[in-house]
Amino acid sequence: MSQLTSTFPGNGPGGSQPRQIGTAVPRSTAYWIFVLLVLALLSEETAYAYNLVTPALPDMAAELHTTQIAWVTTLFSLVGGISAPIVGKIADNLGKKRVLLWVVGVMACGSLIVALAQSFPVVLVGRAMEGSAVAILPLAYSLMRDIFPRRLLALAISIATSGIGLTTVLGPIIAGALIDNFTYRAVFFFLAAFPVALGALVWMVVPESPVRMRGRLDWWGALLLGAAVGLILVGLSEGAVWGWSSEAVLGCFGGGAILLSGGSRTSGGPRSR
Repeated sequence: MSQLTSTFPGNGPGGSQPRQIGTAVPRSTAYWIFVLLVLALLSEETAYAYNLVTPALPDMAAELHTTQIAWVTTLFSLVGGISAPIVGKIADNLGKKRVLLWVVGVMACGSLIVALAQSFPVVLVGRAMEGSAVAILPLAYSLMRDIFPRRLLALAISIATSGIGLTTVLGPIIAGALIDNFTYRAVFFFLAAFPVALGALVWMVVPESPVRMRGRLDWWGALLLGAAVGLILVGLSEGAVWGWSSEAVLGCFGGGAILLSGGSRTSGGPRSR
C-alpha cells in the first residue's frame, strides 16, 4: 500500500515541503495495467498529430488552394513549444489529471475545427488549438510518476515510451487508409475522436495526482520565453524559403536569442506563495 504525498507551502527549503495527505486505496495489478494502457494510448496523440497529418498535406493544399500549407505543421510545433511549459506549471498547481483533460478537450475541438474548415485561415486556428497536444505527453508521464506504485513505475514508463516507435510505423498506414477511403478531413475527425474516447476513460478510471507545487507562475517570463521559441521556430521553418542569410531569418534568430536571455533571467524558478 503506497503513501500519497502532496507539496504545500511550508518551512522546508524553498518555502515548501512534502506533506503526507493520506494512504492510497489498494489497487490490483490489473487495474494499474489498464491505467497504463489508457495513458500510453493517450500520450500517442501528439505523435499522431504529426504522423497522420503529414500525408494529408498535399490534399489539403489542393482543396484549400494555398501554397502556405507548411504552416499546418509549423503552427502546431510553434504553439506546442510555447504552451507546453506553461501548461506544465499550471498542472503542478491545479492537478495533472485535471489539466490533462482540459488539454484533451482543446485538442479535440481544434481537430474538429480543421476537419470542418472551408478556408485556410480557419484551418490555422484549429491547428493552433491542436498544438496544445504537445503537453499531453509530459503530463501523462508526470501523472504516471505521481500515481503508480513504485514496483510498477519503471515498467510503466518504459512501455509508454516504446509506444512512440509503434506510432511512427502505424501513423502513415492509418492516414493512408483514411485519406484513400474518405478524404483528408477523416484524419482530423480521427484526431478529434481518439482523445475524446481516451479522455473519457482517463476521467473515469485514472486517479488524480496528489502532488501539488504551490507557486506563482511568472507570466512575463513565460511570455518572453514563448515569444523566443516562436521566433526561432519561424526562422527555422522559413529559412529555406526566405534565405538563411536574409534579414528576416537573422532577425528571427537574433530576436529569439535576446528574448530567450531575458525570459531566462525573469523566470528564475518557481516562487512559493
